[in-house]
Amino acid sequence: MTYPPTQFASDDLDEALEIARVTAFATILPVDGTLCDAVFAPFVVDGADAGAVLKAHLLRTNPWHDLLAAGPVEARLVFNAADGYVSPSVYAEKVRSGKVVPTWNYVAAQFAGSLEAVPQDALMDQLDRAGPYGPAHAEPRFVFPAHRLSRVRAIKDM
Repeated sequence: MTYPPTQFASDDLDEALEIARVTAFATILPVDGTLCDAVFAPFVVDGADAGAVLKAHLLRTNPWHDLLAAGPVEARLVFNAADGYVSPSVYAEKVRSGKVVPTWNYVAAQFAGSLEAVPQDALMDQLDRAGPYGPAHAEPRFVFPAHRLSRVRAIKDM
């Protein structure tokens, strides 16, 4: 069985890379499922098309840090961009037969491949090129301005 069903799936690499670019945060899953639990990390997309490379920065305490120090590891990256509940009441079929069920729509992209550690001497260059999330673009300290906090609280309270 193919899941998601083919009418809801896409093999468009550019579309998947755009989802990764916009989401910028992924779940990392070991392909064999036994190396460690799933973990989460921010990612940037470097390049385009088949030459694109997904790059992340992991804390030394992240279990993947030690795994990658031993060599490349086969993994799956899942970028969840958006999701939402869809009530059965939105389907015309509900009125006709009542034979519909609720669903949950989502936009996600997944990539399978080999993760490998960046040599220590290349790490700062990678971080500096990490787009708006890298140190070259960061404020001198990690503090949210008050206007951002109030917006976050307003969204949370809605």
